[in-house]
Amino acid sequence: MKSFLRHIFNCFIFPLVALTGLYACSAADILSPDDGSGTPSADFKVTGKVVDQGGMPIKGIRVIDNYSYTSDYLNNGADTLYTDADGNFSKTRSLFSAPVKVEFLFDDVDGDANGGRFQSATAVVSKLVKTKDGDGWYSGEYTATANQVLGK
Repeated sequence: MKSFLRHIFNCFIFPLVALTGLYACSAADILSPDDGSGTPSADFKVTGKVVDQGGMPIKGIRVIDNYSYTSDYLNNGADTLYTDADGNFSKTRSLFSAPVKVEFLFDDVDGDANGGRFQSATAVVSKLVKTKDGDGWYSGEYTATANQVLGK
């Protein structure tokens, strides 16, 4: 008799109880819970301009931005950009949080093209500017700007 009751419970009653529990939840509750869970994020923008000693923009300068989440010089990420015809560079990306420091490396990689050979340079930005407010897990947009003059 016990095995018969156990069989009835396992085959009929248990599935009905399980379905009742699922029926009480909506798809919105499952897919986007409002319990504070989530992933922190921030938009991180690097921008700047590279000019020669006479103030003329330099096209084709390679700009490597090494960004770090700690105060020491351990790189947590890097990206390579190139200046446009007006000497400008810019890129925005989403990260888990805003870095605390960015080191920019400027390097002339095209030789005599675009005005001659220019010396390499380094700039460190340790103060990012908050350019857009965030909400919840999104902490907003932070911008690191480096304008650089390169000598020949």
